[in-house]
Amino acid sequence: MKFWTTGRIDEKIDFEIFQPVMLRVESQIEEVIHNRDYGDEIESYDIVINIFEEKGDERFKYGVKKRETDIDVNIEHDDFLNGDFNKRCELYLRAVLHSIDRRKLNKHLTRFKFEDFARDISSLINNYTSPSV
Repeated sequence: MKFWTTGRIDEKIDFEIFQPVMLRVESQIEEVIHNRDYGDEIESYDIVINIFEEKGDERFKYGVKKRETDIDVNIEHDDFLNGDFNKRCELYLRAVLHSIDRRKLNKHLTRFKFEDFARDISSLINNYTSPSV
């Protein structure tokens, strides 16, 4: 399975603070899922991250013929804008996890191993959260 992501961002968020987060998260997810088998129902997990002051509608589509997702999810604008690099990566990963949680409700994807996929993505969050003192 391939993982692909991009984003739509508010004018208050510079592309220079969004792009490194997007590229890091995409790269790390690709690395962790590279040789994993979640089933053949999804060939490409495609997700758009939206960061706007006014949240738009989230979308969770799946194309049966191409076996790819078409997902739009939101990240809280102010949390992303005011966060440091680690916090932004964590927010991005949590948005991906949110999409997985919502995507598993699709009747065409009953054999896809969403729990394994989510567990693998969740393992990356620890890289960006600091332990409690």
